Amino acid sequence: MKPNEIVKKGRILEISWDDCDRAVWDDLSTQVDRSSLEQSWIYGEAVRDHYGMSVKRAVIQFDGESVGVFQIFEKQLFGIVKVARLVRGPIWSKPQDEAMKGIAGSFSLLRRELLFWTPELSDTFDHATLMRKVGKRRMVTGLSTSWLDLSKTEEALLQGFSGNWRNMLRAGERENLKIRMRDDIKGVSTHLSAYDAFRKQKRFVGPPSELIQAMADNSQKGDIITLTAGTDQNPVAGVLLVCHGNSATYYTSWNSDEGRNKRAHNVLLWRVIQELQKRSIKWLDLGGLNTDSAAGVARFKIGLGGEIVTLSGTYL
Repeated sequence: MKPNEIVKKGRILEISWDDCDRAVWDDLSTQVDRSSLEQSWIYGEAVRDHYGMSVKRAVIQFDGESVGVFQIFEKQLFGIVKVARLVRGPIWSKPQDEAMKGIAGSFSLLRRELLFWTPELSDTFDHATLMRKVGKRRMVTGLSTSWLDLSKTEEALLQGFSGNWRNMLRAGERENLKIRMRDDIKGVSTHLSAYDAFRKQKRFVGPPSELIQAMADNSQKGDIITLTAGTDQNPVAGVLLVCHGNSATYYTSWNSDEGRNKRAHNVLLWRVIQELQKRSIKWLDLGGLNTDSAAGVARFKIGLGGEIVTLSGTYL
């Protein structure tokens, strides 16, 4: 039997490490119900380039059939302790208890290996019990996000929006804003220039532009979508989304007083939803809900009427 094989109830589980390329990864990611940004190929490459961490990727197989994938970010501390992070993974259609145990068992305190694991599991009693069974204990409570089902018709999506959100969308559409959409590296660079200026002005913490640029540098055309709303030659708002598997994540945005007054973000989100549907993207992760320091942004996202999910948390 191979070192990473487990036999249980006549079934053979194998965790194959670093045994796939991007084409295989993307194919498996598309087969799952929802895939997370943190488990996308370009995010892993960006973490390696920006943070200097090593990336280990694995395919989970039962009886030779691939059922899920995950990537782990690793770094040595003081040359003594290996710290590994598994964020929002594995991605698969259904959690497999044996595979969860196999992943946890791949790291050992006796070998000075620490695995901080944020599983893509909702915060339920059953999932907390599962993590305890595999020997993990929760250290940090989980973040919340909203998933929007893009398999619905446009009419059904609009009906799912709050009345206030629909009203702001209609008001924004009456402004006749010029919308520019791009899915190339130059579009990302243009977005990041405005995004950095906005962050400096508003003094808020968001994803670092260097990480986003690293994703763009490792991307293929269509992986990242940017949209800008403007009047004539004057841009007033912008958004950036990352596509991964059959899902996309609303990742960063910037705004101006004029863009806010013209309800530009409502128009931008609606236009990009329509574009994602054309690309057969099934789910939109609205990128986290922070009701403490960013309550207004959270209300904006909740107004789209998605399914609010709180993750189980981070375990050690």
